[in-house]
Amino acid sequence: FRADPNQRQVFIMDREGGDHRVLTREGDNYGAIVSHNGKKIAYISTITGQPEIYIMDINGTNPRQVTYLRSQRLENLRWTQDDQTIVFNSDYMQKYKSYQPQETWMVEQDGRNLHMLTNDGVHPDG
Repeated sequence: FRADPNQRQVFIMDREGGDHRVLTREGDNYGAIVSHNGKKIAYISTITGQPEIYIMDINGTNPRQVTYLRSQRLENLRWTQDDQTIVFNSDYMQKYKSYQPQETWMVEQDGRNLHMLTNDGVHPDG
């Protein structure tokens, strides 16, 4: 495996910092966060060309795409306490695109029930 210096990948290692392994290999993969129960990793990948949320098992197996937003920005992934839902920020459906997405969204880990939690109410046109 030869890493592209312009693309980030998700790695895992033991508590001592050894035995590190790369879990992703294609696209730019970042923002990884482990579920509270330690069984899943949610991360952002651009393998489809746009940032989307993916989930895989903690050992890197069974990666699957959760969102199909085709947004420009997606960041700040967080698992809910029960590990069933992912909360994130995105410019999805944002009329005036900004460098820092302000809308907070949530989606169940199976991709269902995507909905906005907060909305950026400040826009250039007032």
